[in-house]
Amino acid sequence: MKTVGTIRAWYLPFLYFSMVSLSFFSTASGQNLETGKKLFEGKCARCHGKEAAGNPKMARLLKVPLAKIDLRREEISSMSIYKVEALVDSGKHRMPTYRGKLTDTQIHEIARYLKFLVGNESQKEDEPAE
Repeated sequence: MKTVGTIRAWYLPFLYFSMVSLSFFSTASGQNLETGKKLFEGKCARCHGKEAAGNPKMARLLKVPLAKIDLRREEISSMSIYKVEALVDSGKHRMPTYRGKLTDTQIHEIARYLKFLVGNESQKEDEPAE
């Protein structure tokens, strides 16, 4: 039978390790979103806007409807993170490819930030792109 002192001796290091681990993972996740935000603002916001609603001036310049560059629309916001990564990697229509311009990690961070921005940050990441 364990005494209170023995339980406490085991419990305190476990509690400390748990708190440190939780703090580390929270910070790492926040840093990843911050990295994705910086990349999105540097590479994507010019056309898509900082809030992903589309930039009206760029829509006129590119001669596309604003809705086409609004990343909040269902077609984009419902995509898996892997499909968003594939889209950023290969480009589509007027959107340029970022293959060779950004690393796979940078593309992933942009996709994660976009999912967060449009409110689907909890979407599963376990379905790879086709």
